Amino acid sequence: MGPGILWSDTRSHELMSDLLRRPGFDRRYFADTGTHLQPCNTSLQLYWLKQYQPARLAAARYLFSSRTGSAFA
Repeated sequence: MGPGILWSDTRSHELMSDLLRRPGFDRRYFADTGTHLQPCNTSLQLYWLKQYQPARLAAARYLFSSRTGSAFA
């Protein structure tokens, strides 16, 4: 699967900038999550994995679901 991604990882900064250019995105994100979008947000790090390393994300999903019997916690 690869090395873990720490909370301080900022690889998703470019994706964050793209999302924040969408009108009203930050307001809607804050309304849904109670926080502003930051590169360290888990949701943005997962989005980065989906965009740039989908096989790695799929491997993690497989491992998680094989251990828990569910794709969701």
